[in-house]
Amino acid sequence: MKELELLKRRLAREIKARKEAETILEQKAIQLYEANESLQKLNNNLEFKIRQRAKELVNSEEKYRRLIENMELGLLEVDNEQIILRAYDSFCEMTGYEQSELKGKNAQEVFLINNDDSILMDDVQSKRKKGQTGVYELQIKKKNGEPIWVMISGCPVIDINGKVTGSLGIHYDITAQKNLQLELELSKNVAKQAQKAEQLFLARMSHEIRTPLNAIIGMTYLLNDSNPTTEQQDFLSVLNSSSAILKSLIADILDFSKIQAGEIKIQESQFSLHRLLSSVQKSIGFQLSGKVKFELDLDPQIKHLIYGDELMLSQIIVNLLGNAKKFTAKGFINVQVNVVEETDTHYELVFKVMDSGIGISEEKLDFIFQNFKQIQEDDENFGGTGLGLAITKQLVELQGGSISVNSKLNEGSTFTFNLNYKKGIRSDLEKIKPKLQKSKFNQEKILVVEDNYMNRKYILTLLKKWNLKFEIAEDGIEAIAITERQPFDLIFMDISMPKLNGYETTKAIRNDKNNINQSSPIVALSASAFTSIKAKAFEFGMNDFLCKPYDPQSLKAIISKYTQRDTKDDTVLSGLGSGIVEPKFKPPLNGEHLYALYEGNWAFAIEMFIIFTRDNLYTFYEIQNFLQKDQFEEARKIVHKLITNLSMVGLLDASQMMLRLENLILGKKDKSDMIILYDQIAAHIQEAKPILQKTIEEFEAYFSINEINS
Repeated sequence: MKELELLKRRLAREIKARKEAETILEQKAIQLYEANESLQKLNNNLEFKIRQRAKELVNSEEKYRRLIENMELGLLEVDNEQIILRAYDSFCEMTGYEQSELKGKNAQEVFLINNDDSILMDDVQSKRKKGQTGVYELQIKKKNGEPIWVMISGCPVIDINGKVTGSLGIHYDITAQKNLQLELELSKNVAKQAQKAEQLFLARMSHEIRTPLNAIIGMTYLLNDSNPTTEQQDFLSVLNSSSAILKSLIADILDFSKIQAGEIKIQESQFSLHRLLSSVQKSIGFQLSGKVKFELDLDPQIKHLIYGDELMLSQIIVNLLGNAKKFTAKGFINVQVNVVEETDTHYELVFKVMDSGIGISEEKLDFIFQNFKQIQEDDENFGGTGLGLAITKQLVELQGGSISVNSKLNEGSTFTFNLNYKKGIRSDLEKIKPKLQKSKFNQEKILVVEDNYMNRKYILTLLKKWNLKFEIAEDGIEAIAITERQPFDLIFMDISMPKLNGYETTKAIRNDKNNINQSSPIVALSASAFTSIKAKAFEFGMNDFLCKPYDPQSLKAIISKYTQRDTKDDTVLSGLGSGIVEPKFKPPLNGEHLYALYEGNWAFAIEMFIIFTRDNLYTFYEIQNFLQKDQFEEARKIVHKLITNLSMVGLLDASQMMLRLENLILGKKDKSDMIILYDQIAAHIQEAKPILQKTIEEFEAYFSINEINS
C-alpha cells in the first residue's frame, strides 16, 4: 500500500508537469502566431512601399522624359564605340528617323556631314571615356538629307562599378540661330563694304570739290592783292567767307567718316603745349570782333614738353573755340588748362573752353555731342553740319579722355575735357622766342649722316650758327669711311638712306673694333615717331632718337646731353632787328611751327622755301606715276623724303598725310586707298602753292638770299 501511494504521488507530479509544459507550449504557440502575424503585416507594408517607390520612380522618369521632350531636347544614348543604344522620341522627331532605324547603328556614320567633324567627335569621345562632360556645336544631317545645326550637351554613363559604359547626349536644334548669325555676318560684311564705298566716295568727292575750291580760294587771295575797289572788296569778302565755310564743311564730313571707319590713329610726338595754345590764340584772335575778348590761362606748373598727338589736341581746341566763336557775339572766350594731378612721369590735365555766348537750354544738353545735331536747329544763321562737337567728343575719347558741358541759356557755356600726357623734356617756356643769338658751343665735332638736301641744309645752318665743327656724309658707305679716319663726339644718323641705311651703318660702326667711333654716341634721325622704329634704332646700337622735323631747341638739347654742355644761358632774346616786320604766315602754313623751326632766321627759311618749290614739287608728282605702275618702293622713297620737307615749309597737315601714305605703302594696303590719299595731299599742296610763292616774294623784299652764305 505504501508503494502504491508513492506511485500515485509521482504520477500526479508528472501529470502536473506535463500540464505545465503543455501550457508553456500553448503560450509559445500563441506568441509564435502573433509574431508571424506581425511579420506578415510588416512584409505586406514593405511590399507596398516598394511598389509605391517604384511607381514614383517610373512617374519621375516619365516626368523628366516628357519635360525634355517638351523642351525639344533630343536624347541619344550610345556606347563607347558610338553605337546607338537608344534614341528617344524627341531625337527621332528632330532627325526624322524611327527608333528601330537607329538602334545598333554608328552615330558618326549616320549623322556626320563633314569629314573634318570626325576629329571633333573623336576628341569628345576620348573625354567621355575619361568621365568628362562637355558642350559643343555640330552640323548633322536628317534622314531626308537636310542639314541642321545642333548644340550637344554630353555626359558619360557610368555603371555601379564606376566604369564608363557609354554616353548620353542632349541635342538642341539651333539651326534658326545659326542662320540668323550667318545673316548678321553677311549684313555686317555688306555694311563694311558699304562703309568702304562711302569712304571711297567721300574721298573722291572731296578731291573733286577741293580742286576747284582751292582754285577759288587761291584766285580770291590773288584778287585781294590786285587793289580792288571797295565794292569788289565786299564781293571778295563774301566769296572768301563762303569758300572757307564750304571747306570747313568738307573737312568735318571727312573727319567724321574717318573716325567712324577707325582710320584715325593717335600719332604721338613731343610738343610744347605753350606753343600750341599760343598758336591757337593768335589764330582765333584774328577772327574775333572787337566786342569779344579772348584770354588764355596756362597752369605754370606745366614745365615740361608733353608726349601726345599735337594735331588731334589742336583740332579739339579749335573745334571748341570755333563753336564758342559762332555763338558769342560779345563778352569773352577763355581757355584754361590746369594740372589735376602730377607724377614723376605724367600730367593729368583739365582743359576748359568758356564763353559768354547764348548758352544751351537744359533739354538740349543731352544730345549736344550726338552726330548731325545742331544746338540751334531753329536758327539758320548758325549753320554747320552738326558734326563739330560729335567729332570733338570722339577725338577726346580716342585718347582715353572724357568731355562734358555745363551751360545755361543766355549765360554762356563751359566745355571741359580731361587728358593724360606723358612728360617730355623740361622746357623753359619763357625762353621760347623766335630768334637766338650765337651759341656757346665751340669745341665738339659732329658728324651728320643725311641724304636729304633740305634736312642737311637745315641742320648744318644751325651747327654753323652755333660755331660747331662738323662733317657731312650723304650715305652710309661714306659715313663708315669718315668714321674710320677721324673721331666724333656725336653722330646724327638718318635712318632711311640709299646704298646703306642708318641701321646697317650703325651696326657696321659698332661691330668694327678698329673703328675709332665704335663707342661714339649715335642719334637716329627719322620722320617716323613710331615706337617700333625707335625700338629698332636702339636694337641696332643707337643711343637716342630725334624725330623730324626738329626745332633748334630739341637739336640743342640732344647736343647738350651727349657733349655735357650747359646750354641754360645759350638762349638770349633779341628782336628781328633792322626794322624788319615779324612774318605772319597764312594758312595752310603753320606759323607757330615755322617760328620755332627757324628762330627768326627768315632769310634762311626763305631759301628752304625756294628749294622746296624748285625741287620737291616736281618730285612730288612722280609719286602718282610710281603708284600707277605698282612701283611701290620707288614711290615710298619719295614719300619718305617729302614727309620732312613738307614740314620744313610749314605744311604740317600735308606732312602727316604723307606719313600715313608711307604707312599704307609699307603695309601693302589697297592701291586705291593710296591713290585717294595721294589726291588729298595733292589738293593740299595745290592750295599751298600760291601761298608759298607769295611768302617768298614778301620776304625777299627784306632779305637777300646771299646773306645766308655770308
